[in-house]
Amino acid sequence: MQPPPRLLQRLGGYTMEAVLGQGAVAVVYRARDLRHPRKVAIKVLRSDVAQAVGTDRFLREIMVGLGKEEAG
Repeated sequence: MQPPPRLLQRLGGYTMEAVLGQGAVAVVYRARDLRHPRKVAIKVLRSDVAQAVGTDRFLREIMVGLGKEEAG
């Protein structure tokens, strides 16, 4: 696993530890939650994609992942 870019070593209440994967629309980081003792995965949209598709699609994906909404 590669380390995150220096710019993204800390994001909000999280410390980015490594890049888990990347695709056409986002990069997924392994991170540490600074408020709670746990590891999390954080998906960061590429800026060009966020501008093109908006955040609605990304927010729907979050809701599906949380089990709050049906996929589709």
